[in-house]
Amino acid sequence: MSKADDSPLKGRRIINTRPAGQGDSLMAALARDGADPVALPMLRIETMLRDEALSQAIAAHADAALWVFTSVNAVAPFADLPQPIRWPPRVAAIGRTTAAKLGALGVNAWTPADGSRSEDLLTDPRLGDVSGVQITLIGGEGGRGLLADTLRERGARVDTVAVYRRVAETPAASALTSALQSAEVVLFTSAEAMSAWHASMRAADRPLDGPDAPRWLVISPRLADHAKSLGYSDVPLMAAGPFDADLIAALHSHFGAVSSMSEPSSKPAEPQSVPAAPAPAAAAKPSPAATAPRRGGRGAGVAIFLALLAVLISAAGVAAGYWAWMELDTARTLLVNDSERTQRMADDVVRQQREAVELAQQVGDQTAALQLRMEGYDEAFGQLKDSIDLGRSQITLTTVEQLLLLANERLQLASDIQGADAALERADDRLQQLADPRVHGVREAISRERTALAALPRFDREGVALAVSSLIEQIDALPLAPSVREAPEMDLAAVDLDGERPMLDRLTDILGQLFVLRREGGETIGALPESAAASTLMLLHIKLENARAAWLAGDVAEFIRILGSAQQWLARHFAVDQPAVAAFEAELQRLQRQPEMVEMPDVTRSLTLLRAQLEPGAQ
Repeated sequence: MSKADDSPLKGRRIINTRPAGQGDSLMAALARDGADPVALPMLRIETMLRDEALSQAIAAHADAALWVFTSVNAVAPFADLPQPIRWPPRVAAIGRTTAAKLGALGVNAWTPADGSRSEDLLTDPRLGDVSGVQITLIGGEGGRGLLADTLRERGARVDTVAVYRRVAETPAASALTSALQSAEVVLFTSAEAMSAWHASMRAADRPLDGPDAPRWLVISPRLADHAKSLGYSDVPLMAAGPFDADLIAALHSHFGAVSSMSEPSSKPAEPQSVPAAPAPAAAAKPSPAATAPRRGGRGAGVAIFLALLAVLISAAGVAAGYWAWMELDTARTLLVNDSERTQRMADDVVRQQREAVELAQQVGDQTAALQLRMEGYDEAFGQLKDSIDLGRSQITLTTVEQLLLLANERLQLASDIQGADAALERADDRLQQLADPRVHGVREAISRERTALAALPRFDREGVALAVSSLIEQIDALPLAPSVREAPEMDLAAVDLDGERPMLDRLTDILGQLFVLRREGGETIGALPESAAASTLMLLHIKLENARAAWLAGDVAEFIRILGSAQQWLARHFAVDQPAVAAFEAELQRLQRQPEMVEMPDVTRSLTLLRAQLEPGAQ
């Protein structure tokens, strides 16, 4: 028997309202699970800015310290830009899918520790202290405004760039009628889609809820509140998030619980008809003896007694039939009452499941740091396990998948060896509790990956970068050599910066974007520093900036080479006999003694094996 044959979704008609082209993976997953998915887009995505208009819009925000992409749709127009994009120092994405789209463009965007909503992004510590920071939000037209308003309250300077809009779709009456035929659930991932559905149902004169209308499934408490504001009187089903796995898990939870509570334990007996009262026996044809006149009173009395006895027996039969009918009617009444109580119990179970999912969502909203995130998974899924036992293995495997993804993210993006090892340890604990022999290979891969992490040397990557930043801040206060202070200007064309093209051209490009000098009256006097002292300080700045960039990129050899060049520059052009310069040079020498950073091991083998186990039909 295949997984679809045993799935609680088998034969269930599910309506998917995502925009065209954005729900294909969900449709395929539902079909693999045995469901009958129907695509009925309630929105379409229209691009507002593309090509030259988009290039001009983002060029106006190139000086921002951070760009935040609020959805996958906001990234799509950037893939079609013909010329290179000048990206800001930092780029953030509101969820993993959006970050993956940016990664396809070569952009390393960070995401919140958990979740894919504005609330999740705002809990990230990297957006805690943003006073005075210039931030550009790139997304769709309109929207909630929560992200921009909260960042402004924290002191940030926020601009928005709308690159697309959501336009409500009105399906044809025939398409709506066909989709609603036997439909049991309709999926919503946005408030705009819910509003469009509400308008379409009203136009078709159909009820939003009730016995003939499908249940609503939403992805957040905010959308549940929106459903209530539209007049949907039932409590919507709640998914833990917007991803396909979240929606399918919620459907499994709902239909699995309903099926287990509503299926009868055995086939009900066929209804029996009420036994009819026995008809009075037909009067027998009188015999000659019976018609003959009685000769005595005793014979007549016996005849009368026998007649009365026959009447009593007939009445007893009628009474017995009536009593049996009453007993059957009472049994039927009890059966109906039991059925109603069973339905109420099923409704209570479904309500408890919704409450458990809502509680899990609330726990996820409050999670920011790595440890809190792990504890949130344990608490949320622990509560789900207490409420429903159905699907426990699937929920555990989904949790382990998220932990393995987290381990890879911490190691490859942040070089956080301890965080990656903690995530792997927690994933192995969950698999141990599952006690399923099919995941032994996954546990073996996790053990090998933890061994590889334990063998890695520990180095202070952030400490070295901060030390270089501290040196950069000290440059302007360093005393110059007398020959530099007295020289009117420096021959920049003869200077070479770390073996690259002549410094004059490079300095012109860099300083032309960074500095504009004006006299007191406002007249522009040029972008390049004209004195030898200013040029000397600027060149040392650039060398150390390049060294810091090489270190953060993991190129230790280039980092050491540039620091050596900076040390030679310091010796030639600064007063080395001064304590400040001597201390500066000593710190440069210390930084050049950094150990070679090792390549991070591959910790994706366990994730690959686990996903193979999660594939439909895996045994």
